[in-house]
Amino acid sequence: MKTFQIGFNRCGTLSLHKFFEKNGLKSIHWDNGKLAKTILVNYKNNRQLLTGYEQFDCFTDMEAVGATKSIYISEILLAELDQQYPESVFILNVRPVDRLIGSRLRHNNGIYATKIKSIHNFDDNKLMDYWRARFYEHCTYVCQYFSGKANLLHFDIENDRIDKLINFYLERGVALDSQHWGHFHKTKA
Repeated sequence: MKTFQIGFNRCGTLSLHKFFEKNGLKSIHWDNGKLAKTILVNYKNNRQLLTGYEQFDCFTDMEAVGATKSIYISEILLAELDQQYPESVFILNVRPVDRLIGSRLRHNNGIYATKIKSIHNFDDNKLMDYWRARFYEHCTYVCQYFSGKANLLHFDIENDRIDKLINFYLERGVALDSQHWGHFHKTKA
């Protein structure tokens, strides 16, 4: 069983990654953007999406932001991940959208936001509107795509208890220890 975190960065992606690792699962987080780039190259070359990462169970923060483009695997290859790995589970990790946007604006001392603004030629207001729209569009798409399926967990990192995640896995025969849950890589206010 593979696990794909399909919410946005700054919504506990590293916390999920560390939680899975500490529970003995082989998890990979971001890999400096190489994870997203490799999955996209595999797709374009008609290979299994996880070619090169077969040894991992959990995949978090599947994005890459460069000087001229950004890649968000969960937004462009969600159906393909589900079809190629049919026994997998997906975690739509979310938080209140305004808190997400604030965290993204401050992330890495503003460098992350500056890169996205440069790619799209946005000012701060257009960037915030863009992120807000993408958040709602993506959440709507994910919920519609997984409607009637049992392999999606909607997990609000600020309002849901870790028990929700633990029970989701327990139903699939995987026991996780809540003591390993923590908040990692918190953006400074």
